Amino acid sequence: MQDITEAAAQQTLTSFLSERGVRYSGEISSPNTAFTAGSRLSTHLAWGTLSLRQAYYEVAERTAELSATSNATASATDNLQRAQWRKSLVAFQARLHWRDHFMQRLESAPNMELEAINPAYRHIEYCDSDPVLHAWMMGRAGLPLIDACIRCLAATGFLNFRMRAMLITTGCFGMAQSWQALQYPLARLFLDYEPGIHFSQVQMQAGVVGINTVRVYSPLKQITDHDPDTQIIRQWVPELHNVDSKLITHYDSVSLGDYPSPVVDIKVTAKKIKDQIYAVRQSEQGRREAEVMLRDHGSRKRTTTRKSTRATKPRINESQLTLDFD
Repeated sequence: MQDITEAAAQQTLTSFLSERGVRYSGEISSPNTAFTAGSRLSTHLAWGTLSLRQAYYEVAERTAELSATSNATASATDNLQRAQWRKSLVAFQARLHWRDHFMQRLESAPNMELEAINPAYRHIEYCDSDPVLHAWMMGRAGLPLIDACIRCLAATGFLNFRMRAMLITTGCFGMAQSWQALQYPLARLFLDYEPGIHFSQVQMQAGVVGINTVRVYSPLKQITDHDPDTQIIRQWVPELHNVDSKLITHYDSVSLGDYPSPVVDIKVTAKKIKDQIYAVRQSEQGRREAEVMLRDHGSRKRTTTRKSTRATKPRINESQLTLDFD
């Protein structure tokens, strides 16, 4: 668990802007590298030991410093690192904007804590089950990366964004548990819990906002992409510490000793929920409400021309209707 003090906040910000931040854009997706490559400032922003204004100001100062540094005589390695720094800080600064955006979303739609912010998705049928939910929350779902992430979160209060998204999509799609059933147990685990961000992201990952591409993160694919050596799995699921990585990636078809089998067939279950989500997105009501959502809650930049500064009419990109199993 992070220390929550002003001194710890300043130390974390300083280390991010002077050392760790250069790896931000390339390493925040992996649960193994995100603990150091991530800013780790979300907890301090949530508790008020660091203000958003201060964080934004110091990031802007560091960006300006990098841009002002002469690179005419610098080595190729130095120039490459400077470019990586700028890329990472731009990415982080964008997330500071998103943070305020999602907090404002709750301010303007406080009912989203209790019901889907998009009315078209208020009748999705889930299969809430106390035993399944309990297995998911206790890290005994029989899905190695899911179990590792839940246990890690319970012990440290932190998990990187991609793994948070995977937990929610697996719970809502793969296990058919409603986002309402998941949001409070998760909220109690996040040391950086912020209501506006939490409720917004739970609904977004559950696919009930209607204006974002719905990605159902495959726990198996995420092992291949972000934990190929099963490092985080071995760290947080001691039952699998001595099991070969190849066997771990076949958890759905082989016995892994005392480790439980998957509580549900997440691919079969996910298809049932995805079919419902897709049907709503294609319906007349779904498209109509999506236009309203994009107008009222969209975070996309407005486009302007020299002749007119009026915002263009919000549109739903057909590519956003894609549902994949990432």
